[in-house]
Amino acid sequence: MTRFWRVIRFLSVSSILLLAIWLGVKEGVDGYRGAATASQRIAAGFQIAYGIAAAAALLALLTHRTWLKPALLLWVLTIATTAAAAPVVWGGAGWASAALASAVTLAASGLVMWGCLAHARGWKRLPGSKGEESFPQVSVE
Repeated sequence: MTRFWRVIRFLSVSSILLLAIWLGVKEGVDGYRGAATASQRIAAGFQIAYGIAAAAALLALLTHRTWLKPALLLWVLTIATTAAAAPVVWGGAGWASAALASAVTLAASGLVMWGCLAHARGWKRLPGSKGEESFPQVSVE
């Protein structure tokens, strides 16, 4: 993969995580304040949690930390849980639509996770490193 596409991949996944931070934290807090039922407060709590998990994942991605994969897994699980709960508690939809929303969200967030982990695997193989590790190696298996 050329340097250009590595930069595009990095900018793409970073932008998505930044958006998840904003939507999770800011909109989650607003949702929590406007919640009328306990289930709406729980759904808003999960939304805040996925924003915080996205921040942890982005921090790990930017600083080349070994805890990138656990942070991404937490983000994927919390965003999928939020996607399942939101149509039910906010829109009054059935559980079939919740399952569909969760499956689509799992697929999309899984692609973001894959992009982040692919970027992490490339840390060791940077052009000009001549076999030396430029950054700490991250196990993504």
